Amino acid sequence: SYSFRREGHYDIYQVEQNFTQPLKIVVRTNAGGGAYLDVEGSDEAVQTIVVDRRKLPAPLRHKTIRSEKDKSMSPKYMTAMGLDDVSRDAAERTRTVDISRWFNSNVDDIFRNEYLSPRPPFTSLELPMQGAGDWCTPHVRPEIEDDGLRSLVRDGLFDTGLGVRFLTPAEGHNIIYTSLWDNYPDSVTVELDGKARYAYLLLAGSTQNMQSRIDNGRVTVRYTDGSCDIMPLENPVNWCPIHQDYYTDDHAFWVAPKKPYRVIFSDGSVSRDIDVDFYAAAENTDMNGGGTTGPGLDAVKVTDRGIPGGAAQILKMPLTPGKTLESLTLTTLSNDVVIGLMAVTLEK
Repeated sequence: SYSFRREGHYDIYQVEQNFTQPLKIVVRTNAGGGAYLDVEGSDEAVQTIVVDRRKLPAPLRHKTIRSEKDKSMSPKYMTAMGLDDVSRDAAERTRTVDISRWFNSNVDDIFRNEYLSPRPPFTSLELPMQGAGDWCTPHVRPEIEDDGLRSLVRDGLFDTGLGVRFLTPAEGHNIIYTSLWDNYPDSVTVELDGKARYAYLLLAGSTQNMQSRIDNGRVTVRYTDGSCDIMPLENPVNWCPIHQDYYTDDHAFWVAPKKPYRVIFSDGSVSRDIDVDFYAAAENTDMNGGGTTGPGLDAVKVTDRGIPGGAAQILKMPLTPGKTLESLTLTTLSNDVVIGLMAVTLEK
């Protein structure tokens, strides 16, 4: 909750937050034409944030509005967001990490749960209890089924075909879910050791329209010297919904040039170009009146992005290679989402 008052050139916000996971509050003031001013607060429960309206920028022109998109095009940004290609010789320099003792769910439980708390005691247009859909489609329940992926596990390992293998079970719990819903902890820490240049993460979870262009969660890797590396999980740049892919046309909706690798649960195929498969499926439908193309994709129009059975994703998190690893923490930051870690593989 918050209260607002204006005194001269200053907008004064008194903010009180009651999130399970304290969030850093940022007040964004619209300056017109797409321009805005962000004033950062803190993660304290009660705080006052003052906006000096004299510092508002001039309204933006179209060329300036593209600056955020241009940033996402830089190799440095894509590396920081875990979007680099898997190293060609990764298989020779990787080791899997056993995180099974922290597993708390099956990946396909995500929309079978009922997310009932915390919720306000009032009538609202909030997310349906299954964690998917919206106020006008309250009964949508995407079917997540990972039998295809599990059937490919050999001696506890899933081979992506990219040069990276993940330690994951053929039966039983296979994911660490985190969430601000009470169903799961808001963060989980797993132990690491040794040194590494990269951490390959097999992740899966949900995100919603209201979580677009913000950090849904973060991955924090800590070292024995007390320092850490942090990778945010942002919809739509490097955090994808488990049940579908994003529709991007580079106009109304854009992402970075590289997308996360997706691991299709139905058959274990791995691709970072699912768009190509969707377009092919749509074209095949238009030409032949139906049919299936690609990894189990059956699209009737180009904007269809549902993935039958769902999909995980792979990110390549850059680490500080000279430091000794201590732990990895997965944290959910946004309401209405569930973020899960299925496996970790380290590259020396």
